[in-house]
Amino acid sequence: MVDAATDSRQGQAAYVLYKLAAKETYSKCNGSNTSGLPASTCIFNDVTVGNNVVPGEQGNQYSSGVGYDRATGLGSVNVTNLVNNWNSVTFNATTTTIVAPSSPVNVAHGQPVTFNVTVTSNSGTPTGSVSLVTSNNQSIGVFPITSFPVQVTSLPGSGNIPYTVIAQYGGDGTFGASISLPSPSITVAPENSASALTVDTLDQNFNFVTFNGGPYGSFVYLRADVTAQSGFGTPTGTVNFLDGTSGIQGNPYSLNSKGNTATPNYFNSPLNGAPSGLFTLAPGPHAITANYSGDPSFNASTSTASNFTITQASTTNVVSFTGAPQGALLTATVGTKSGGNPPTGTVQFYVNGNAAGSPVGVVGTAAGLNFQTGVLIGAIGTSSYNDAGVANGSYTLSARYSGDTNYVASSSTSVPIKIQADFGFTANTNVVNVSAPGATGALKLTVTAWDGFNGTISFASSSCVGLPAGASCIFTPSSITGNGTSQLAISTTATSASLLKPEIRHYSGWHFAALGTFFLGIVFIATPSRRRRAHMLMLIGVFSLLLIPGCGGGSSSGGSTPPPPPVPTPSGSYPMTVTATSGSLSHQVSFTLTVQ
Repeated sequence: MVDAATDSRQGQAAYVLYKLAAKETYSKCNGSNTSGLPASTCIFNDVTVGNNVVPGEQGNQYSSGVGYDRATGLGSVNVTNLVNNWNSVTFNATTTTIVAPSSPVNVAHGQPVTFNVTVTSNSGTPTGSVSLVTSNNQSIGVFPITSFPVQVTSLPGSGNIPYTVIAQYGGDGTFGASISLPSPSITVAPENSASALTVDTLDQNFNFVTFNGGPYGSFVYLRADVTAQSGFGTPTGTVNFLDGTSGIQGNPYSLNSKGNTATPNYFNSPLNGAPSGLFTLAPGPHAITANYSGDPSFNASTSTASNFTITQASTTNVVSFTGAPQGALLTATVGTKSGGNPPTGTVQFYVNGNAAGSPVGVVGTAAGLNFQTGVLIGAIGTSSYNDAGVANGSYTLSARYSGDTNYVASSSTSVPIKIQADFGFTANTNVVNVSAPGATGALKLTVTAWDGFNGTISFASSSCVGLPAGASCIFTPSSITGNGTSQLAISTTATSASLLKPEIRHYSGWHFAALGTFFLGIVFIATPSRRRRAHMLMLIGVFSLLLIPGCGGGSSSGGSTPPPPPVPTPSGSYPMTVTATSGSLSHQVSFTLTVQ
């Protein structure tokens, strides 16, 4: 904002800031005063209360005080007053002149050019430093006034397009800033660069080691370092990694401030945050190079090739089976130690050594990282085949994986399997939501008969495991024979506040007898004497009827104790399982009960 308001470079701003602060009346500019605001003319609102002392550190050198302090500096800034008063600070005028070079210059990048700059004043000798800046606003460096003349080797390349240089004096506490006229034109041609390629991998301790080849899916880390032939300056621009004539994933890669880059410089690999690299170089020979694109200061360059060979990765093959509506569902898992793409190809299943159906395609799963152990989990593939023609009985099961361009074929060992009448047990969801304590949630359970299963499954409260307090399971129907479904209702109990009811007292027969006698007595007293004999007999009869239940159902306390309120169901999420059992067969479904 100051630059815009004054339309000029400011030099070293601190000299102006401290002179402005020296003019402040601190008693009127105390920003920590709680009885009133600082004066509207203040540039700096002084902070006088508090500190930023590190706990346990001795001394008060970081406490606030009047004026400048190491805790709050000059205070907070009134920006409007700062801008409006910036030019109120005056310094002795100076003149900055570029003496050399005195004529146009044509050099290659990295060659020295002599600069001589003078800073003069009519009233003394300026001190401080001078900045050299190109006409396209590139900094060349900052040099003490007393160091001139200087030889500069850091002139930026211009791509054979000339530019000029200005010298900017920043001023000091007495002398003001000034800027020179532009120098004669300077043309800096690009110099040659040198590109070096490193191909690494990680050992078991996650240390970088040279990669000389390995199986498909190996971690391969490419790094390019680009340097100046002269040793001056740092190349900028990009690098393309080439595998022969083909580009590597992620090209081009930008050089960092030290002139190097690596593949990839984004984290999209299975390592998810560890040093990342390439995992999908195809099996076969590879010749990797790093090609630097060049910039105005440095010519393009190419590294020498790094040669290595990628081989097919080995695989493992493990078979398993589960029941099916008829026969068995056969499954083969093709495992790898590869970080590359998942296996493709087919699997042929064998029952008692005979092919079961036709080869089945492999469905792949990408590699990942076990964050607890830091170990890479290789890509895997699975194949499944429902062999409906196999009858109940005992067999041997095996499978052979065909392999593909990246992975070697493999065969499983033969494992014994037993196909028998069984059932499948599933639920229609894995989450049951209850809107609030006291509400009910539902789950549909399905039993599917396999291989002639016709047993009976009975559900009871013990079939539910994991219920929270105040909750219960109800199955409708409570048993299934063969195929069928059962609706599971999970009831919960409301909070105690919603269970409160008006008190209902329980009275014994004695209470009713006494009450009845009281009213009959009133009737007896109010009756004329000639009728009292008959009424007396009636009163005794009624009293006897009232007394009989009183003797049998009363209590010594005169009333029964109400039962305790039910336990409310707390809100939360609860992992639960339901078990279906028929004889020696048992299966479970798991779900999460969520009570809002």
